[in-house]
Order: sequence, then C-alpha cells, then structure tokens
Amino acid sequence: MDQTRDPGITIEKVNLIECTARVLDPDARLAFNLALVELTRSEEGDLLVVAAKFDLMHEIEKPACLLQCSFVAAYARTEGSNMQWAEFSDAMAVMHMIPYVREFVSSVTLRMPIRELILPPTNVHFLLSRYHSRQSDKAAPQAAG
Repeated sequence: MDQTRDPGITIEKVNLIECTARVLDPDARLAFNLALVELTRSEEGDLLVVAAKFDLMHEIEKPACLLQCSFVAAYARTEGSNMQWAEFSDAMAVMHMIPYVREFVSSVTLRMPIRELILPPTNVHFLLSRYHSRQSDKAAPQAAG
C-alpha cells in the first residue's frame, strides 16, 4: 500500500447484533476482564465484514453481572482502492468496534443496580493476542496422560 495515499476504505456500518446483560449480585464488587471471544472475517470482492464477540466478565469469579456483546463491522473499498483486504488487519476492525463496545457497556451498566462501568483505553493488539492464544490452546491436542 502506498502510505502517501488514502487507503480507499470506508466504514459502511458498525452494529450491535447480540448482547447479554444480567445482574447476578448487585452487592458484589464490580470487576471486569474485557476479552475478545469470537472473531470472524468474510470478504466478498470490495466488501469486508468482520464480526466480534466481547465478554466483559471473562474468567471473573463471582461477577456482579454477565455482560457480553457482539458487533459486526462492514467495510467497502472504493474503485482503485490503495489498500487490499489482506492489508486491513483484524486489529483495525476491532479498534473501530471498541468505541461502540465502550458506549454499550457504560449505557447498559448505568441502568443496572451496580456501579457504572466505563472502560479504560484498550490495547487491541493485546486483546487479539490473548484471543489467538486461547484459540491455539483449544486447537492443540491434549497430551495423553
């Protein structure tokens, strides 16, 4: 990609497609662990669709609530686009979704009988690294014992 030119990519939409929000213990200390738990990517010519599922209480023992959300982002390439889909990383797509996740989380928790949860800045590369590590662990055959 010519880094002196516009990439020729537009965001067509970022939509919430699924969510789970349930208070389990309103008196519990609110702790969270944002994790990317599913990621799919589909390319069709000049259209790219990326779907991601986030779990805010991933591996938290006795969480105050359950909170998961899935978003889909659709991207289009303009004619003569400077960027190919192979160059458009998963990190870019997840980075575009994080503000939507942040807004969803704060809006939903504000309406629950728990403390509002405002997500701090997020290291998307770390989220993806942990996701890929968990996926590798699942795919690795278990050692015979």
